Amino acid sequence: MAVKINLESKKAKMAVDTLRQLREATTLKMHAATGLPKVTLNNVLRLLRDMNMIHVSSWDWTTSRQMVRVYKWGQGEDAPQPMIAFKDKNKLRKDMANFKPHADIAAAWLRNPI
Repeated sequence: MAVKINLESKKAKMAVDTLRQLREATTLKMHAATGLPKVTLNNVLRLLRDMNMIHVSSWDWTTSRQMVRVYKWGQGEDAPQPMIAFKDKNKLRKDMANFKPHADIAAAWLRNPI
């Protein structure tokens, strides 16, 4: 589903001006600075990135441990998304080997004939 964004709209201009002032920002920083909805900011940033007006300069961690893009004004090559590797794959296998399914007490009231 393609979203049509008018870069001449008030919200889009506010997002562009904020990114120019901050020089580098994540969607969350722009949301805090402008108060615009994150969906609107993501749509504007996607359009600007498609037009090669901005690029992803790096990646950052949020407080909820998610990777987010750091956008920078101007043309440039996008920074690749870092790969997150497990430190010990054998530990993951051991944890899965010890997994024991149990009854879901919260759903015990459901009449499930399985």
